[in-house]
Amino acid sequence: MNIVVGCIVKKDDKFLMVKEGAGRCQGMWNFPIGHLEENETILEGAKRETLEETGYLVDINHMLPIMELYQNNKKYILIRFLATPKEKIKDEYDKIAEIKWMNTEEILKIPKENFRGYESNRKVLEQVQKENIYSMEIIESLE
Repeated sequence: MNIVVGCIVKKDDKFLMVKEGAGRCQGMWNFPIGHLEENETILEGAKRETLEETGYLVDINHMLPIMELYQNNKKYILIRFLATPKEKIKDEYDKIAEIKWMNTEEILKIPKENFRGYESNRKVLEQVQKENIYSMEIIESLE
């Protein structure tokens, strides 16, 4: 099973989107997201992926519903958070060709073939718009 984490970074009425710059998804738009690394918490992973792909440090405010995805005979668990940008600390991005702030209309105009995770990302936008989000109190660390 693969665990994928990331942040839906929102400022005012715009979302931070990334355009993949390498690999099989080159040229496709997505929210900042990536695989959870070993010995990393889901919050650490989401913040790290966002920083690596956008250059932004973020404050995580809410959690979105967890999604399961089966693709190419693999199971993925998608864990995403709603976040606000705190500070931009770098202008070099790992495997990202472009970052851009987009409003919902702009995102919905991205053609399916240019939008990585088209269905799940449209669902994420719907969840944010309907405020189908959870308090961070839902996450409890057992150490």
